[in-house]
Amino acid sequence: MPQTVGQFVLEKMCNMAAWIECETGQAGLAARMQTLSPLQAMVISQYIKSAESAIEGRDWAALQEQLAAEAGTNPIAKDICAGLQVVRASAVMHDKFWRYMQLFCNAA
Repeated sequence: MPQTVGQFVLEKMCNMAAWIECETGQAGLAARMQTLSPLQAMVISQYIKSAESAIEGRDWAALQEQLAAEAGTNPIAKDICAGLQVVRASAVMHDKFWRYMQLFCNAA
């Protein structure tokens, strides 16, 4: 059976979380991502898509502000916002991070 868009997005979110953990030592993000359903992963992609102009401009502050506003009380979305700060502090991670963000926008 072919993979759905939601399954693909969930796989990529788990990959991103594992990569962030490996590079930064921020534990727990990958485990929390693995608890998501494909539908929940698509909802997170919608949060990310709401900040598409910030992603296209690679504007960290605007992305943080927009995601925080969209996240509300969603714990996974809050984890992504926290991960954003960790990635922002490591210049070698920037390009790959922005590619992940664009992937999630495109999927949404």
